[in-house]
Amino acid sequence: MINSYKQELKIYLENIMIILEEMKNLLPTIRENKKLRSSVQSINRIIYNGISHTNKEINSLENNVEWDSFNISFFGETNAGKSTLIEALTRGDGSSIGEGYKDYTKCLRKIKYGNINFLDMPGIEGKEKGLEKEIKCAVEKSHVIFYIIGTNKEPEEPTLVKIKNYLNDQAKIYTILNVRGKPTMYRDKKILVNEKTQKIEERIKLKFKKLLNGYYEFNITTNAYLGFLSVNKNSRIYSLLAFLASLFCGRRKMVEIAKDKKKTLQVFDSLESAYDLSNLNTIEELVSSLSESSINEIIISNTYKFLKTIESTISNIKKGKNDFDLCVKETKKQIKNVLDETQNIMNKYQDEIRRLINIQINQMKTELINIIYTGIDNKWTEKQLKIDIKRINNIYSKKIENKIKKLLDGMKSEIENSLNEFKKRIQINLKFLDLNSDIKIEKIIKELDISIKYVFNQIIDTALSIGGIIMSFLSNPILGIITAIFAIIGKIWDWLFGDPEKRKRNAKNKAYNEINTKFGELKKKCFKDIDSKTAKLQNDIKRQMDEIFLYIKDVEKFSPSLNDKIGELNKIKAQISTSLSKNILGNDVELSYIDLKLNKMLIIGSEFRKDDLKIFRMKRIYSYKSKETCLNNLKYTINKEVLYLRENNELMYKFLSAFCDNFKIKRVRRLL
Repeated sequence: MINSYKQELKIYLENIMIILEEMKNLLPTIRENKKLRSSVQSINRIIYNGISHTNKEINSLENNVEWDSFNISFFGETNAGKSTLIEALTRGDGSSIGEGYKDYTKCLRKIKYGNINFLDMPGIEGKEKGLEKEIKCAVEKSHVIFYIIGTNKEPEEPTLVKIKNYLNDQAKIYTILNVRGKPTMYRDKKILVNEKTQKIEERIKLKFKKLLNGYYEFNITTNAYLGFLSVNKNSRIYSLLAFLASLFCGRRKMVEIAKDKKKTLQVFDSLESAYDLSNLNTIEELVSSLSESSINEIIISNTYKFLKTIESTISNIKKGKNDFDLCVKETKKQIKNVLDETQNIMNKYQDEIRRLINIQINQMKTELINIIYTGIDNKWTEKQLKIDIKRINNIYSKKIENKIKKLLDGMKSEIENSLNEFKKRIQINLKFLDLNSDIKIEKIIKELDISIKYVFNQIIDTALSIGGIIMSFLSNPILGIITAIFAIIGKIWDWLFGDPEKRKRNAKNKAYNEINTKFGELKKKCFKDIDSKTAKLQNDIKRQMDEIFLYIKDVEKFSPSLNDKIGELNKIKAQISTSLSKNILGNDVELSYIDLKLNKMLIIGSEFRKDDLKIFRMKRIYSYKSKETCLNNLKYTINKEVLYLRENNELMYKFLSAFCDNFKIKRVRRLL
């Protein structure tokens, strides 16, 4: 049974490896820009390294989990009584009790007990640094763990964190509260659990239940040393040997054991009475019961180790992907914002420049007409009139240029501020993404940031080049109008023949009409130039923003591809869940989905039994006769191959996502 199931699981794991390999080349290549293309290749390398790490985790499990023997590990803080309890259960000679050398052992000690292996692990009270790999390996080999707690040292918060990290969803856990003390402590009162011990026991149960969810079973209180003394086959010859060992080998502990054995007989009527009080029999009964169900325990424990790794991988990828999606979405939003903002800035200044030119040209026109009228009235020479016209031209050319330059400087400053604000928002968005993933997707975001900075520099270059655009806004169209006005002056003298007053009037009218026409043309040309230069500037900024946008859009293709791979991993997780359920419950199981993080399970085809909760270590099991029955209990609608589910049950959503191949599953607050 185990071998066929093991082979089936191996096939699923090989498929997972294939999917992880395929994930390494999900990101598209950027076609045009070499720097951006290099960035994406760098992202691919990051994903490659992260997935390689996940592959190593699965390979480590494949090499370490044991299928052919049932392993119970004894885990706990230093000197809690692990070795003493093992000596008692195996009827040992006590040679490993209290020697202290175990604190520094770098090898896992395996003790045979019938068809079971007891694994004696290093303590976890600060001296395990450097032994984490050994402890992790032992936990991976374990199917059941006995966590031993000495009454003199109840686990504190830092220790509980360690326990959680080492044991999380790896095996079924029992706590054993080891009451520390020698036989003489029972001389007056032969009670194992007193009021103080009972309170400690209650606190332990609460802490571990909260810490380990459905993987924690219950607590047994014992006095391991008293139990050991009551079952140890000591004799006078053994006492003599112990004494000689103490003299020649330094093993004084053996002499102490011999003395304590005598005291046990003095305090208790018999060794059987001491054995009963020690409560060792409860642990032995538990070990016997576990041995009977060892095949199921091996299958469930080993499968859960792999499911835990798969769940962790999916969770890390999803978290990284969601943060990645958020960053991409925010960047696209900021691109749109900066384009809208720069457009508004330019529209504002464009209107102000048009208004300025309109006012200044009208004033200049008025002054030129007044000068020409004065020249006509006073019969100035052509040379004198041209001198005054040039003076007016110089005054207004300088005035208009200075005022337009001031406005354009303001526009340049506002645009640069807008672009810098864009950059700052992107950087803040990246900075506050709290990413922690085996796939290291936070580095993908960092690479995205590098690429954005590169393209952003192109935008800044555009913004800084506004100074050059300023001078080209007016290709001095005023000089053109002055040339035209000089031509008008040449004609004025022809207009002055005839009746002096009438000639003056006609000359003024003709000069006014000519100047008015030319200045109208001047305004049109200026406005056209302003609109053209503003549009060019906006297009320059938009072109650079489009480069970022196209890059983001290209990289964005990574997300749906990653979704597909997450879906494939989830399907294999569902297949493993179904295979496990069939092996434990029988072929009535049609489909099954196990979620270790939620500590919940869903079964289709098999009726729910209360014992299943303990067998599968679950907090809740949902059971349905058929898939149709399951769907009938849900609120959903189907539209265009999308199943909209109004359901807060996370397990149900994952189950449907894994098994409904014809529909894409979406959760909604309200059904249409």
